Amino acid sequence: MEQQTDEWVGLQATIASRLPYVRWLQARDKLRSAEIDYLRETLPVLAELVWQPWYPVLERAKQEIWANASTTGFSETFRSEEVLYWLHIPGWIAAWAETEKPSRTLDIGAGYGTLAVFVSALTGSTVHCLDFESDRIARSTADRYALRMATSNIEQTDVPWTDLMDAVVMTEVLEHFNFHPVPTMRKIAGSLRPGGRLFLSTPDAESWGKVEGSYATYQDLPLPDPLRAIEDRHVYQFNETELRDVLKDSGFRLLRLERSPGRWGLHFNVEATPD
Repeated sequence: MEQQTDEWVGLQATIASRLPYVRWLQARDKLRSAEIDYLRETLPVLAELVWQPWYPVLERAKQEIWANASTTGFSETFRSEEVLYWLHIPGWIAAWAETEKPSRTLDIGAGYGTLAVFVSALTGSTVHCLDFESDRIARSTADRYALRMATSNIEQTDVPWTDLMDAVVMTEVLEHFNFHPVPTMRKIAGSLRPGGRLFLSTPDAESWGKVEGSYATYQDLPLPDPLRAIEDRHVYQFNETELRDVLKDSGFRLLRLERSPGRWGLHFNVEATPD
């Protein structure tokens, strides 16, 4: 009887040791089910994209960048997939610009310039492009669309233009922040006029997972240091609760949050305004 009891205790221990794995499987399956739902919802958006009145402007912007990008990285890496990161944002910009008629837009981490050219061509707004690698945008493109260029890191310096902006576009940048995001996001909120807009995209950590070897929470990130060397990589990826908290603590009121399909995982698309 004692041997049977010991065997039973051993079986219980074996089963108990597997419970975390079973829970992980359940959580993974739930997440995958949610991702499938998001992707299913995205299909009509993709199908209807070409019928949107602003789509030809986006297509011309893409063609401009493809033809003139000053490095090969765009055509090799981003050409076929960048719109999947910020699928909802061009339509949000177009809908907002119909009534607001923006005259000044700040594109933080402008990259190769697709959305900068799109905003310039669609709205007539003067687009100020801020990136620590501003040579990614071809000089000919910057001249043609009157893009104002500055090389700087938004985490370590002030916005180099003093006039308040009507809109800030910041796609696929937040995850690269080396420092606690709230001080920089407050700076961005302060660069916007009352009623202005922030259009932001960033990976969804629930889909992508946390960055390996990174911080346990974004609260552990150091405060901005203008003298510290910067790592250009994904430093911290946010889940929805964290992203909402960062926006709220930075003085933004969230207006819309959707997900785009991305390439390897889902991305948040955000529209917010200074609170």
